[in-house]
Amino acid sequence: MAKPKYRGNLSKPITPGIVTLAQHGSYENWLNSDQARQQLLSRLLELLDYYQIDPSTDDCWLHLSLALAGDHVRGLTFQRHYVGRGRPQKHKSKPKNRRGRHRIYTDADDKEFVRIIDGKKALIEQESDKKVTDTEVLRRLITSYAKANGKSIVRTLESDLSYYQKRLSKAKQKIPKNT
Repeated sequence: MAKPKYRGNLSKPITPGIVTLAQHGSYENWLNSDQARQQLLSRLLELLDYYQIDPSTDDCWLHLSLALAGDHVRGLTFQRHYVGRGRPQKHKSKPKNRRGRHRIYTDADDKEFVRIIDGKKALIEQESDKKVTDTEVLRRLITSYAKANGKSIVRTLESDLSYYQKRLSKAKQKIPKNT
């Protein structure tokens, strides 16, 4: 997020000239004068022009505040995914064997997983007019997930495909065919 580089009057502060300061007597008197307000309004109109906002609309000041906030506050910007601070983690090609119990999926989890895969399989078969295997469906889902999250497709397929194949196989064995 780079802050914008303003040019012209927007890059300099509003200051009174020596003659103007002498006419008003003091800096505080000049600040309260109409001349300072007029200069401020002209700078605001230049700012509207910089962000290409039409000043005749009713909500031009809202649009200006949103544009300024987007340029200056990181939390008010939109990004596809967030990469945190610090050094990136090393990718481990083989997942470690974790201690403890493996996650046990309930019958409802298994039914939902099989339903999702079968639904996606039917959609792909309808679009392409060919038979598609469960592995191909899983490969497509994992690939789209990796693309959406900015991960390496090859590494994600390598680490996740066999896991989801086993999980799908176990889920299909657990649930009866008629459901």
